[in-house]
Amino acid sequence: MRPIVQLFRQPHQFEFHQAVRLIENWVACHAQNRKLALQFRNAISLSFPASEIAALDVVLDDVVDSPDAAGSEALDPSAWQRIEITPSFMSLLGASGVLPLAYSEQLIAREILHRDSTARAFLDIFQHRAVTLFHAAWHKHRLPLRSEARGHDHGLSMVLSLAGMGSTSLQNRLLASQGGVSDHALAYYAGLLQRRCISASHLQRVLSDYFGVAVNIKQLIGRWCALASENLTLLGSANAVLGRNALLGGRVWQRDLRLRVVVGPLSEAQYRRFLPGRPGALALKELLTLSSGVNLEYEVHLRLRVEAVALTRLGGAATASASHLGWNTFLLSQPSQVEREERVYELHAVAV
Repeated sequence: MRPIVQLFRQPHQFEFHQAVRLIENWVACHAQNRKLALQFRNAISLSFPASEIAALDVVLDDVVDSPDAAGSEALDPSAWQRIEITPSFMSLLGASGVLPLAYSEQLIAREILHRDSTARAFLDIFQHRAVTLFHAAWHKHRLPLRSEARGHDHGLSMVLSLAGMGSTSLQNRLLASQGGVSDHALAYYAGLLQRRCISASHLQRVLSDYFGVAVNIKQLIGRWCALASENLTLLGSANAVLGRNALLGGRVWQRDLRLRVVVGPLSEAQYRRFLPGRPGALALKELLTLSSGVNLEYEVHLRLRVEAVALTRLGGAATASASHLGWNTFLLSQPSQVEREERVYELHAVAV
């Protein structure tokens, strides 16, 4: 059942603001019914309100009708004049009203005994105005709803400003159209990205949450780094003091420049997504660059699940699941019993 149909049949199951939003969006989608009025009425019942909406009625040619009587999934509002909502939490009359209960008792007696609702209709003028302003104030201070109504996210730049990316020149730069990271995703992590130094544990949580897969980051991964010619120690050269800056050899072992990012275990589809040149690999590179810059090297390990390790066969159609030499080809005589982590590629690696 569609939400709008359920709303008209069982309005007590919806919150007031949610119901108003559904009706406004539904009316906006029907060009011939955009002039359909929405009116808020006073609740005169003296019983305890069971929900935020006491009643939801439709006026058909000046005759009040209940829309759930149609019993059809297809609503036909062509003959509708207006929709009347009676909120139970805000009213001039009734159990939650601001006026003395004597007024409600008199109006109830007039409607029951004399079929006269003119007094209530007069008070509905003030009720409609008050509830309309109340809903407008509720809507004003909720940024997602304002963006939904205007078609432009005004709050996005404000949230991105927390991470230093609020200016127009810094937005839409992470190749979202090519599978990178959208500005809305960055806004979600703006509170963390505003830090100058992001710890490995926080970075690991961001990557795991964004990609929806397990990510493990290992620090202090060592590698040999070649020395520039001006840093080599040569016989007859100056400024080489034994025990201080004299070096024996042409390379040094460094453990402070590289992180190992283990992604997985992954299914076959997830594994292909993180291969170099694919959207997952591009988004991973953009997030790592944004969070820690280009001063660090990253060693990406893709861990494939046991059941996703396929045997390599010669021939076959060139489909998306075909074997690619060096990436998803395994020389096995029987199904794998362990997860495979042989596929490694580097990001921001400095030439040795």
